[in-house]
Amino acid sequence: MGKRLSEEENYQLRKKHSDEQRKRIMLSVDTFPYLMLDVADPRRAKPECCAMDGKALRYDHPYWTDHYPPCTKTCLCGVIQYSEKMLLKHGIPIVDGGN
Repeated sequence: MGKRLSEEENYQLRKKHSDEQRKRIMLSVDTFPYLMLDVADPRRAKPECCAMDGKALRYDHPYWTDHYPPCTKTCLCGVIQYSEKMLLKHGIPIVDGGN
């Protein structure tokens, strides 16, 4: 078994993964312009993140500036990218049309 990561090392690893995911998202925003927040553990998420759990916003909405995961060192949230058609099919609410 390997060494257990410190909280800081874990955060930095999740942050790096998140930055890479964001780059991949930007490559397909013309087709999939919505991001849905997925709160994995409400005990470790900000209240404003819990309020957005399961709801979608456009990728360019100002919300993502301060809340794109991981937004805290303990955050385990993620985002799932969708098209508008997919959101409607799955009944996922769009909170705001964007900027």
